[in-house]
Amino acid sequence: MEPSPIEYKPTSPVLFLGICSLNKSPLSNDEPYQKEQSIAAWLKDPQKENLLYQTRKASFELIFQGDLENYGIPLAKHPLNRDLRRGADFNGTARAKYLPAIDRYTGRFYGGKGNDGRIYDLKTSLNGSSHHLLIISGLYGLLRPQEQIQLYESPLEDLPEIQAIWKEGNRLTRLLSAYIKARGVRLVVDMTGQRAYHEMIDWPAIYALPGVRVLHAMANIGPGEDQIKTFGAALCDPLLRMPASELLTLPDSWELEAHHLMLRSIPSPPKGEDWPREPSELEMVLADMRQGLEMFSKNVEEDYERLFGHDKARVLIEEVRQHKSPWNVAINSNLIKDINQFNDPNVKKSLFADLVSLITTFPISRKGKDITELRNGRFGDYLGWRIRINKYRLIFFTNEGGRQLYLHSFDKKHEDEETYDLSKLAARKIRAFFLRIEE
Repeated sequence: MEPSPIEYKPTSPVLFLGICSLNKSPLSNDEPYQKEQSIAAWLKDPQKENLLYQTRKASFELIFQGDLENYGIPLAKHPLNRDLRRGADFNGTARAKYLPAIDRYTGRFYGGKGNDGRIYDLKTSLNGSSHHLLIISGLYGLLRPQEQIQLYESPLEDLPEIQAIWKEGNRLTRLLSAYIKARGVRLVVDMTGQRAYHEMIDWPAIYALPGVRVLHAMANIGPGEDQIKTFGAALCDPLLRMPASELLTLPDSWELEAHHLMLRSIPSPPKGEDWPREPSELEMVLADMRQGLEMFSKNVEEDYERLFGHDKARVLIEEVRQHKSPWNVAINSNLIKDINQFNDPNVKKSLFADLVSLITTFPISRKGKDITELRNGRFGDYLGWRIRINKYRLIFFTNEGGRQLYLHSFDKKHEDEETYDLSKLAARKIRAFFLRIEE
């Protein structure tokens, strides 16, 4: 049985911005592609239409030409991408099978039981509403609810490569701006919720549009994806039924108590209110780093033996015990390879003496001429250091509060010591650097 059509022709100056869904209906129908239902037809700007299709093409090709995986399955071989074709939805000519986005997506934003126990259905609620709804999608960028889309898998929140395609050159923001201008939108209600989707838009650029207000939705039921169900229920009742005149005159901070939801002109709850917050990407990375250090810290004495041989390792271990080392030491498994690559008889001799001093002294001296902090090398509780050992550098990190000392890497001195400035690394790059792992 094919999904029933809806009567939905938005004309109001209010736009709700939501997100796609991991859960999708596998159904498709044989109806021909209707371009008039696509966002391309609603942009009223040939240049922006061309931008949309160019970026969709790049997003499509990333699935089949990249090496991206989702939960260990290559996207190119993912079951949901098996029948994906470059059809009219990508300005191509291949024959494809479609379903309107409002029927394709079946996740929590689109229907279910709200926090008040009532069942909500977004498609039903859109029927007859005059307000606009656009959907952010990893593959398609922006979608109208009635726009026909194929069955696919392109998880924007899990793969930064997908995010990068739409964020490059502010592409997604430019498309959203074009729609706002073309449709006379004066109020944008941001219901993206999850940080990965929210940060796809350059919000200051939207704030700067003449005559346009933005209200950001947030719920105290839970951060990130936990609030998506709340957004869906609140959108269905009452937001889509509220007159445009009422929505346009909402204050800069408005609470909808029935759904524990707030709309704010800034994307954060009022100061002093204990609302749950989605952890930042860096905070999640720091949690991964702590877990990674536990893996390295289990074989420290074995690592000493591999570094210096049995006899000298015993001496080092005894020195540490006699001085009652204040540090919990972790050694990256790649450090030994770093040191062994240099055929220099003085390396381990000098390193041994410095390690004895380092491991038995707390805190790290800020005055030693051979030890300096890495520039912008603080990651949460961890502070990066480099110690000069002749023409070499030992990089290590400390968490003085937790008395953690992590021996990270060993290399020859770089001519440009700014090589050790880590301030421009993205959070996921910080994780890869800190734990010395492949992304």
